[in-house]
Amino acid sequence: MPNEPPKERRIILVGPDHETLELLQSILPTYDFDVSIDTDLSAVGERGRFELVVFDEVENRVDGLQEFQKLLKSRAKDRFVLLADSSDGDRVALGLNSGMLEYITKPFEVEELAARLNRAMQTAALRSAQEKGDEVVGFAGDLSYLTLSDILMNLHQNSRTGKLYATVDDGEYVYSFHRGELVKTIGPNGLTGRKAFYRSMREIGGTFRFIALEKIRGSKNQSFENLANVILHAVQEADEFPLVRESLPENPGLVSLSPTAENLNLPETTAAQPLLEGLIQSTTIDILIHACPKTDLQAAHELEDLLRKKILIQNSSS
Repeated sequence: MPNEPPKERRIILVGPDHETLELLQSILPTYDFDVSIDTDLSAVGERGRFELVVFDEVENRVDGLQEFQKLLKSRAKDRFVLLADSSDGDRVALGLNSGMLEYITKPFEVEELAARLNRAMQTAALRSAQEKGDEVVGFAGDLSYLTLSDILMNLHQNSRTGKLYATVDDGEYVYSFHRGELVKTIGPNGLTGRKAFYRSMREIGGTFRFIALEKIRGSKNQSFENLANVILHAVQEADEFPLVRESLPENPGLVSLSPTAENLNLPETTAAQPLLEGLIQSTTIDILIHACPKTDLQAAHELEDLLRKKILIQNSSS
């Protein structure tokens, strides 16, 4: 007999298509979920402990967004996941902005569903911890299903004060929050500010821990003034940077300035500044990107332009 799923991973499935619910009930325990079925969404709040309410809407029969509105005075509203028939962007945004944990469009692969439910559980755990206010000194988790952007926005929206530590493949990043405002970001190898923040958005695995504090030294940082927009841009850069980096010379290939570069009036902020200073004659693209105070994508684009103009050249021995 297989081991029973832990009770702290309890899911309640609700919807008009009982056959679909029974199918999910038979499959999801494979992913360590404890699954039950309820035909009445309004009665879910009267049930015992549960982590998620997963509502399966059926087009032209029941609207998941309307059903969610019925839960606004129930504890289930903070644990709601919608299995939706429509992928319309406005509808997705409306659902998520209303407070849903997840909006999952059908059809979906079971692996995707399980991953999204795991992620929703992580988010629900964060919300639950923060509802306890000062009694909570911190929380921790896995970044496999809950991204850094999710956690950062959660801390911002809930006006938290403390430090978030993210241990990822690249090293450890530390984000300092004061009443929900991101004051400072420090990354590995001397990275700070937006450069560290943007680079951290490329990390998709690892662990995190948040330590609540009474106060954080420092004032509001204009670099992170609109955190939602900063996160959006950082995520976009995380998607674009690997593509740009592929177009540049790979390690351990070395690059250097062309003889004509000395006659050019390159700005002091150029990504090739270490070479212009003459302290080194050649180096790798990754070292130049890391040394540049601009974000990694900005530095990569600039180096790409310098290579195209033959101001920066790849060493023939590389």
